[in-house]
Amino acid sequence: MAGIGIRLDHMVHSGGLGLAALALGQALLLAAGQWMLAVLGLAAAGALVALIAGPETVIAFRLVVTIAVLSAMLATAAPLLVAGRALSDALYAQRPERIPALISGMAALSVLLAAALCPAFLSLLGLDRASGVMPASVALAALFALLWGLAGQATALRRFGAVAVALLAGTVLSVAAVAGALVAGGGLAAMAWGYGAGVALSAGALARALFRTFPFDAGPLWPAMRDHLVALRRHGALAGGSLLGALGLWIDKLILWNLPGGQVSAIGLRYREAYDGAVFFGLLALVPGLALLLIAFEGRLFLRLRAWMGELLGHATLEEIRAESADLAQETVGDLRRVLLVQAVVAFGVCVAAPRMAAAGWIGALQAPVLAFTAVGCVFYLAALGAALVLINLDLARRYLAVQAVFCGATALATGLTLLIGPQALGLGFPLGALAAGGVGFVLMREALDALPRHVFRRAAAPG
Repeated sequence: MAGIGIRLDHMVHSGGLGLAALALGQALLLAAGQWMLAVLGLAAAGALVALIAGPETVIAFRLVVTIAVLSAMLATAAPLLVAGRALSDALYAQRPERIPALISGMAALSVLLAAALCPAFLSLLGLDRASGVMPASVALAALFALLWGLAGQATALRRFGAVAVALLAGTVLSVAAVAGALVAGGGLAAMAWGYGAGVALSAGALARALFRTFPFDAGPLWPAMRDHLVALRRHGALAGGSLLGALGLWIDKLILWNLPGGQVSAIGLRYREAYDGAVFFGLLALVPGLALLLIAFEGRLFLRLRAWMGELLGHATLEEIRAESADLAQETVGDLRRVLLVQAVVAFGVCVAAPRMAAAGWIGALQAPVLAFTAVGCVFYLAALGAALVLINLDLARRYLAVQAVFCGATALATGLTLLIGPQALGLGFPLGALAAGGVGFVLMREALDALPRHVFRRAAAPG
């Protein structure tokens, strides 16, 4: 995504306010468009269901979609990151004819994984199989995996309008189809199929845009999937880190859903009324930071690393290389701190608004602290993401894996410990886990930047 970040950064600094706003909008779309629209689309569909059906139907519908999203996120995590690496390599090598096979192999593998994970999670969380919603849920998870896999490669497109229209049109169709299913007297399965129709529309439009940008023969599907499995094995640390990072975002919910103290929906699925909605909307506070990470951090990091390598290949002296390394480290840390400052301002706004929202009756009294804790956790999580980007760019995959392992493990541990404290600590698992990952990530990032010359020289001297 570095190339897109460079372009958006140029738009911000070379044009007026309108061009800067356009760049921010494009960054929001590319960084978190599918997640943001999924949450907002689910909220809108749930509001319509509440007007037509009872609250039990709303809860059951949201849970079905949530489990589909969970399955898709875990299924796409590793294939998507490895495919992004392979796509970047293909573009750098000027071999765009490889890209359709990369995309199709990644997408097919993600769909199969999501279709396998979804019934496992539904069964784990107690779904009543008599509800008849299992096939629709599995199909919805597979469609989400397809959409997110394709959306993850959308940074290779210059037609941002096509990406925006695809995501927005699909979200509108999802909401409308859910309402239509209810009006027609359809049940929960029909609502899930209706929501999936919008997801399918978005996925189809993105696939069309991608394959029109790279109009080459993708070849048979099985060889493409096999090649992707080989790539996953070759980049095992990257794949494992991405999977643990995605699991870390859900591990607190999985723990809370499977422990006493929650509620059970009409179709048997367990949930936490005081936790789930507040956490998902609290994570939306991360969206501005993700956009800034793309505009004001990743692209600049790439340019600095390229300039540093230019100095190295230009036979600079050792002292000059060390001086350039120190400047690179200082500027990179400075960029990350500025992004985190903006994210901290967003978190402060959410913390101020949360009790007022509870007083106005928009959220429950127990949801207000969960919302605030999640917004604060987004600051630490963004720090971990920034550090992870640096480690990935420096090809330090094992350190990236370590950061994500700390995030997942610390979040699980903190969630368990906060349950011992009582309801007042509900929601602290994510921010504490993100704090641990952000701290470890910052230390590993800083050490890698400070030791950049030694790291590059060792890699160059390594056999093979």
